Amino acid sequence: MVNALMQHLEAERREVVPEEDGEWAIYSGGEFLSGSFLGVAGVTSRELSFPSQEAGREFLAAALAAVGFPVTAEHVLTALGLGVRWLRERNLRRVLWLGQDDLRDYLADEGIETVTGGPCDAVVLGADPTMAVASLEKALAPLLEDGVDLVCLNRNPYFRDSRGIRRYGPGAWAAALATLGGSGRTVTVGKPSETIYNEGLKRVGAVPSEALFISDDPPADLVTA
Repeated sequence: MVNALMQHLEAERREVVPEEDGEWAIYSGGEFLSGSFLGVAGVTSRELSFPSQEAGREFLAAALAAVGFPVTAEHVLTALGLGVRWLRERNLRRVLWLGQDDLRDYLADEGIETVTGGPCDAVVLGADPTMAVASLEKALAPLLEDGVDLVCLNRNPYFRDSRGIRRYGPGAWAAALATLGGSGRTVTVGKPSETIYNEGLKRVGAVPSEALFISDDPPADLVTA
């Protein structure tokens, strides 16, 4: 089952998450089952994947189900989804969104208003291949003058865009913004924060020793796994 899953994901991975850099791999019970990296131990009947965009949830669930894992889209977590929950729990509904424009509709559907400037409740930082210093400058006033929190969907220092070109990731931009010394917090909801891993285990009712961990970005994933 594991080999079939790896073959299926390897064949499709560039179409689903072309921005990720690395190899698919599985580590279980103290040995590598495929590829050259990975983390966590044990095997469970349900596998979690953490794509960086909501659009991949249905596909990844179908890919896992196709090789025998009883997974639905509800089992697939994303940093964006966890970020939305974090904002809702704190009633932060108006955010300066520093991420891909095509995700604004998703955020709006989830009750999060995205702005390009002016007052906001938080600054939310995601992966965006078009990000430039001019975009970051919009965050200066909210972070320095208003003391809002900086919410990072992940801290990956770089990623690959759809053409395979390396781009600075949220981790690189977050490091720059964190040096400003604003009074707000810098919060990470995706990797390498434990939040997304713990939520995944909670969602399927498993503990780490019962979990199978699959990675396409080992440098970022293994820090916590």
